[in-house]
Amino acid sequence: MLFAPDWNQPEKGLGVVVSSFKLPKAHSEFVEGERVVLKLVRHSKAMSHANLAKLPPKAVSQVGKDSTSEGLTWNRGVLRFKGRMTYNQLYKLKSIAEGPEFHKALEMLYWYSNRIHIAQFIDAQWHETITTEYEIGSVVGGVVVETNEHGAKIEIGSALYGFVPRSKLLGGFYDPRDVLPINFTVQAKVLEHRIDKGELLLEIADRSLDPLQRQIEIGQIYRGTVTGIKQYGIFVRIAPGIEGLVHYSRMYKSPRYKTEELYREGDQLIVRVNNVDLDKHRLELDMKIPENDPLTEMSVGQKVIGTVVNVTQHGAFVELNPAVDGLLRAKDFPTTGGLFGLGSPPKIEVGRRLEVRITAIDTNRRNVSLAFVKVVK
Repeated sequence: MLFAPDWNQPEKGLGVVVSSFKLPKAHSEFVEGERVVLKLVRHSKAMSHANLAKLPPKAVSQVGKDSTSEGLTWNRGVLRFKGRMTYNQLYKLKSIAEGPEFHKALEMLYWYSNRIHIAQFIDAQWHETITTEYEIGSVVGGVVVETNEHGAKIEIGSALYGFVPRSKLLGGFYDPRDVLPINFTVQAKVLEHRIDKGELLLEIADRSLDPLQRQIEIGQIYRGTVTGIKQYGIFVRIAPGIEGLVHYSRMYKSPRYKTEELYREGDQLIVRVNNVDLDKHRLELDMKIPENDPLTEMSVGQKVIGTVVNVTQHGAFVELNPAVDGLLRAKDFPTTGGLFGLGSPPKIEVGRRLEVRITAIDTNRRNVSLAFVKVVK
């Protein structure tokens, strides 16, 4: 069955005759002159081909052999033409050489390169409504009726829906289910008329819906979950779809430790929001806050077990935890040892485990002074 488009403009590369398939009704029900709205898919840039066992001798020097080249080519029994062949081109190509098989193959290429396929019949009234009332770039209101991890379905009017893909929802940072509750009223911009799906392609960029703006406050404390660990810091999720970076410089930890040695994905942490960048969807988080300060868990007189990590002329530095070292001054090293203090004093060296007592804590300078108790074996 053949259709002739009203907007036939050969100079713009549009075909005259349309071959159809997937008709919505029987051939006999169509009336000559009947007007219908169609979605057309034309493969003008595709490679048309026709079988031709051998080129005429006169055509060998004028037909290319590289099948990827523009224009007419022949290789291994196949004649090809890339793009749309006009009638004038067909006439010129036929003049290259005589031969019924050669001319028949050229005519097939002409037909194939101008063929247009009907992908779908479109309701004419519906098509007119969406193209006139919902222009590309216009803003429409609607109600959220369905969401999933890929996007949200918006009811715009009677029997008219739009779809917001996740990538077009607030920059694609959020799961639509976390941002758009069912029956929620939204404003969206029309990006495209999806004729084949009977819907509009929409975008939601309203910053007032962004959880970063609605839920997160600079200076507030949040409990979050570690979602990623890098050498330069850790990523912590503090709300659905919202995570930020804690730079290693904003953690209580000794430089002896790598970040991945101290934290694991899934760890629960307390962080403070230092900065919010809405444009880049970034959060700067801080763990150097009183809630995480290991010094707050220590007290003068407390006995702890630690490991000597460095020995200098001033004394021995004892690691009390991964973030705090204490100083056992050289003058406080043990001078006796053994049973009843009659033996040689134990050697204070790197790697030796000691039980020490905290004698002073300077929270401003973050210094901890220690007194020797005993060697831990």
